[in-house]
Amino acid sequence: MSAVPFSVRYDDGAMTSQFNINLGFDKLFEMIQSYFGPGVIRRKSEAENAARLSAARTDIEVRKLGVSAEYEEKKARLLAERDFQQFEEQFRAKELPPVVEGEILDDVPIVWVPEPEIVVAEHRSPLQYVEHKRLNNIKQVTTQAVDALKGLPPHQEVSEEPVDPDWTARFFDSVKDVSNADMQKLWGKLLAGEIANPGRFSLRTLDVLKNLTSAEAQRYHHYLQFCTNQADIVIPELPPSNEFSLYRGRLDGLVECGLLHTAKESLYGIDNKNIKLSYRNKIIHITVLFKIPTNPANLWSTVTYRLTRTGIELANLDLPPANEAFVQAVCESARARGYTVEVVENLPPSEPTGEEKPPSST
Repeated sequence: MSAVPFSVRYDDGAMTSQFNINLGFDKLFEMIQSYFGPGVIRRKSEAENAARLSAARTDIEVRKLGVSAEYEEKKARLLAERDFQQFEEQFRAKELPPVVEGEILDDVPIVWVPEPEIVVAEHRSPLQYVEHKRLNNIKQVTTQAVDALKGLPPHQEVSEEPVDPDWTARFFDSVKDVSNADMQKLWGKLLAGEIANPGRFSLRTLDVLKNLTSAEAQRYHHYLQFCTNQADIVIPELPPSNEFSLYRGRLDGLVECGLLHTAKESLYGIDNKNIKLSYRNKIIHITVLFKIPTNPANLWSTVTYRLTRTGIELANLDLPPANEAFVQAVCESARARGYTVEVVENLPPSEPTGEEKPPSST
């Protein structure tokens, strides 16, 4: 199966539009309602949103004047009386430096309806306790999804296409028993990604993530810094003293998790094929200059773990920068075998990068 390449982006810190966020919120509301039915959540009233936005605007207005903690009392009065004009004149006279006004983002217009008193009471039954805990887990994951929707990059458009009902049911069934905060955050990012682009994450990915521990997820994210843009983790032959030489045997556990394919050994130098490896914004060109057939001393051995489709989908949730020391180790390993190595900086793309073929091997 051909690997789906990573979309390497150079984020300028900008966020998506308010329209995109509100559309995402609407879809999230519909997903929760479709799973739980009516009565569990409701939309915030216009008065509730207006009150919150009024307070948010006041906070921004006060920050524009450079107000520090010593003015908290006057800020509280401002919130109550809305006499901003007089407040502004007072502080402009002190020539306090203004700050850039940020965009006011409305909170998610969803309120979870309080549970019946019998459920919240300390004498709840074991079954009620379990259901209460599961509902709280789902609330935490949806809160993380809200934050992820607010942080969508400007190029990420939220599709109006609804999320598949079967996918929705499988998702909430999966997260109701997830209580680890790090995993809840990961699930929230995944939910936001599916809301923005339905079909982005397969049901198989939900099953894999459901069986993934927090430690395994952290280990996988750690090893992604060694992954190429073609979705390969290439471990070259390195001296035993090199810290990266130990990684050859440490990735097999992630194969069992369904994130990586079984390792494949490759041997370069028995033909004149050149090698190209891309690490985020760096492209490594490895050129064969010696005669073929070559001296055995010029053969370059690597072990490659290719990401599975699930591994690629999860990697694109939070792809870390390439490890510069590892990239340098790859280059030095090839040079030690007599290859010419050239590292080229790749210019920031204005559009998502196209699919690249993995490095050829024999």
